[in-house]
Amino acid sequence: MSVISSLGVGSGLDLANLVDELVAAERKPAQQRLDRNQERLEVQLSGFGSIRAALEDLQSEATRLGAAQEGRTASVGNEQALGVRTTADADAGRYTVAVNALAAAHSLASDAFTDPGADVGAGSLTLGLGNGATTTLEFEPGATLREVRDAINAADLGIQATLVNDASGTRLLLNGQRTGADQRISLEAAGDLDPRLGNAAMTETVAPDDAEVVINGLTVTSASNQLDNVLPGLTLDLRNTTPPGEATTVEVGLDRDAIADGVESFVERYNAVITSINELTRFDAERQEAGPMMGDAVLRGIASSLSGVLGSSAMAEGTTRFMVNLGVRTTADGTLSFDRGALEERIDADLEGVMGVLNGFGTSMTERVRGFAESGGLLASRSDSIRNQLRAIERQQEQLDARMERFEDRTRRQFSAMDAIVAELRSASEFLDQQLAGLNNRKR
Repeated sequence: MSVISSLGVGSGLDLANLVDELVAAERKPAQQRLDRNQERLEVQLSGFGSIRAALEDLQSEATRLGAAQEGRTASVGNEQALGVRTTADADAGRYTVAVNALAAAHSLASDAFTDPGADVGAGSLTLGLGNGATTTLEFEPGATLREVRDAINAADLGIQATLVNDASGTRLLLNGQRTGADQRISLEAAGDLDPRLGNAAMTETVAPDDAEVVINGLTVTSASNQLDNVLPGLTLDLRNTTPPGEATTVEVGLDRDAIADGVESFVERYNAVITSINELTRFDAERQEAGPMMGDAVLRGIASSLSGVLGSSAMAEGTTRFMVNLGVRTTADGTLSFDRGALEERIDADLEGVMGVLNGFGTSMTERVRGFAESGGLLASRSDSIRNQLRAIERQQEQLDARMERFEDRTRRQFSAMDAIVAELRSASEFLDQQLAGLNNRKR
């Protein structure tokens, strides 16, 4: 029996399309099941990933609450003269500050030279700043003023050398990089080096000086224009002197906004987690549509666990014990509302209690969230399980594809054989028709 190389040639039927339809019908139930399972698992994996990211953000905010301190804020009457930075150690209060003098760095200028390329001779130049060690720079014959400048800058002595052109020529300007009355520049020219580079020939353009401030009547001097811990927890940045007899004021108080902002930021992160869980597990009664992870026990457990921490007492005693005392309340959908005014009132009434609740609650929430979000935690383990299932589906898909290839090959061979038989039968029928037609013609 001959084999038909092209399906349908023998029978005249569209057998190729028929084979495709049979293969598609055979594949459909298994393929739909694999597709449904894969889509479901991918939605779950994406959902767990988004929840885990939101929990990591929540953990960061909870950690900040756990370490929150009584912040301080400071205001200055004359910001042109003074800047103030605070830490939590600053004492609340009001201070008067007069800036009588700013700390200054020493500056010297040489007599004029004809130009930057002027020959300064050969020899050595010994320089120093303040009480530090001195350094000797050696210059070969033919050295120029420009080379002197470059050598000083390259030596990293805390002295900056610059060439300045004025009406009389080019001058070497030396500027100390440290302020204070004892930070004088010293320099000594030796050998055949131009004497204009020696200390005796230099003109003092700026005298080194200490800063002087009067704080609530007490005079304080400093080699720097930045005064640290003259007042506990405060850094005073001196900018300009104050007019005689016109001291400025510095007021230090509790930074209520920093505390409230921390709680508000936590509430936003918490609500992001709960909102994501609600969207994944919702059921729309009107449309009769379920969320992609409705009924998921892990997500329900996370929401319940976080709510449990909110309801627990963060303090053993006192009137300020719960987050609800700070204006944080749970709404009907599990998210939180925050009454900023209520928190500020509680801060004024019981600051110690407020900080105790925030620190205790933040620490507890951090530990609870860590169990869900960290590597090896509940969500990571569940995500790993889903990835394993997706890999299993990939293997099942490969097996299905291989089985369908075998099914298609077998079906094609069967239809090819049938097509060949039909072709032979048709050929035999045509032969008989010809023979009968020939007999009829002879009878006539």
